[in-house]
This record gives sequence, structure tokens and C-alpha cells, in this order.
Amino acid sequence: MAIYPEKVYLNGEILNASDAKISIFDRGFLFGDGIYEVMIQFNGSFFFGKEHLARLAECLEKVNIQLDISTLQEKIDRLLEATSLVEADCLLYMQVTRGVAPRKHSFPLDCSPTVMMYAIPF
Repeated sequence: MAIYPEKVYLNGEILNASDAKISIFDRGFLFGDGIYEVMIQFNGSFFFGKEHLARLAECLEKVNIQLDISTLQEKIDRLLEATSLVEADCLLYMQVTRGVAPRKHSFPLDCSPTVMMYAIPF
């Protein structure tokens, strides 16, 4: 049986998953133009958490998606609080796409990335 989260983080907001909407013009949807990372939390801390975030930052830099990774920890903390998973064993999924832009193969340099995260018990 699949487990779907009740709440998600999307572009600065914690939302009910049923209320979260991503544009059909998001380049992640149109081209798979994005990066994802998955982290597992055991006993209240993420297994290689700093390394996962560093890998996410490195991959985003390689594909030229501009996102300040240093802002993610606070957002992760907010999400875990909203989902009552602060100290629980859980899986955290993060997806960062280039964002919404007209459909062209060359990507725009001035896009705001789409950031989506969810956490589920593990």
C-alpha cells in the first residue's frame, strides 16, 4: 500500500498535499529539468544529511539551477514539524526544478526554481 503525505512543502508554503499545484509549464514536468534528493532520518537525525544537501547543491550547480541550499534546512525543519516527524524515522523527498518558463529547449537564465518536499514515515 502506497503512503502519500498529507502535507508538502511547495515554494515557501506548507500545504495540504491535495492543495499543492505545480504549473504544467514547469520545466520539470515538460523536460525533466530538475534534480531530486532523498534523505532518511533515523533517531532524529538525517543519515549523511549534510552530504545529501551538498550533493544536491553540486548537482544543481552542474545544471545551472540557482538555489541557495543554505535556506533548505529551515524549510526541512518546518516541514518535519508540520508533519509531526521531527524525531520520527522518516524519508524526505526533495525535488528542485528550473521552474516555470515558456517551452523552449534552451533554458532561460532568470527562472525561479520550483522547490517541493515531502516527508513520510519510514
